[in-house]
Amino acid sequence: MLHKISQMLSRIPLIGPIFCFPFAVSQQAAFQLLFLWLLSSIPLLLSVGLSVAGGSAFRDALISELNINAIYLYTAAFLAPVLYMNYERLVYPKNEKIFQGAGWVFLASIAILSVSAFSFNNENSSMSAPQYTPAFTVYLSFTMYGLSILFWFFSIADSRLTGGSYADIVNSDTENFVARTKNLR
Repeated sequence: MLHKISQMLSRIPLIGPIFCFPFAVSQQAAFQLLFLWLLSSIPLLLSVGLSVAGGSAFRDALISELNINAIYLYTAAFLAPVLYMNYERLVYPKNEKIFQGAGWVFLASIAILSVSAFSFNNENSSMSAPQYTPAFTVYLSFTMYGLSILFWFFSIADSRLTGGSYADIVNSDTENFVARTKNLR
């Protein structure tokens, strides 16, 4: 019964892939995502920490440092590897199957990256006034940020599911190249 529910939930676009991965793979991917997210957020965390050490309240420091432009940049930074990994797996499929819903994640990542770039430009442009309300902009930016982290999780879990880390892939490609060049002699 639980398996059937999980199967049904896995068909929901964009969030369904959560239910496609075994628990052990999801657990490993969540740990790796948390580690990578903390590392990539060090500039923001350090800035908030220094503001708090300077006498600001934590909430005020977080709000002042976590502006919309930073969220758009983090969204783009998180989606770049997701797009590349999904492009590589969708266009040049390996023997293993890619996770269910990868096509939706790929298309949504392109759309989010495009909207993020447009919104970042709109926020920074002094020539034109923003054409939507700031409340909508804030909601949109945090929604895109959350989805980018979720999609990053899917890519990490997919790489764990297939057993291919970046180092394994590079070593395998190197070994294949060496074997092919030896045969040319």
